[in-house]
Amino acid sequence: MEKIADILTMTRFVISGIILAISLLFRPDPCIVAALYFSAWLSDNLDGYLARKSRKGKGNMGKFDAVADILLIFSGLVFVHRYTGRYSGAFLAGYGIIWALSYYLTENDAVFMSFSFAALIMSFIPVWNSMRSIGIFAIVWGIGTAVVKRRALMDHIRRFLTSLKSLVHGGFRGR
Repeated sequence: MEKIADILTMTRFVISGIILAISLLFRPDPCIVAALYFSAWLSDNLDGYLARKSRKGKGNMGKFDAVADILLIFSGLVFVHRYTGRYSGAFLAGYGIIWALSYYLTENDAVFMSFSFAALIMSFIPVWNSMRSIGIFAIVWGIGTAVVKRRALMDHIRRFLTSLKSLVHGGFRGR
């Protein structure tokens, strides 16, 4: 199971790279990007599930899960930038650098989740304004995920609040 979890994590890197490459080189169909994103989301959920079911409780690639998530979300921002012209390339590069550095310097879940949430919102608004059907799909997908994974969502919220509290009161090392 660990090997399958690792393959799924690597799949997310590959899908993120594909989204990034086609967004930079072409103006891809938003439905194709949405399908790739959905596939990456499935790989993220399945790799976590399979890793937790394995003997070790995580795969060898588990330490790269956050990097894969950052790359996936960032590739989505690049797609939104290229498709809608909403954000400048310099802004996206700066945001990505600050996001990665702040997370790896603090190792704090609250930092990671805050930057991730902001990036998702920055992606959703222009998608909603210019690609309404994809925006509706994203809302339905988000609600479905929240319902199906409500325990994991509540766990993320608790981790975020605990991590934020430790960041505010105890310094930077919050993992």
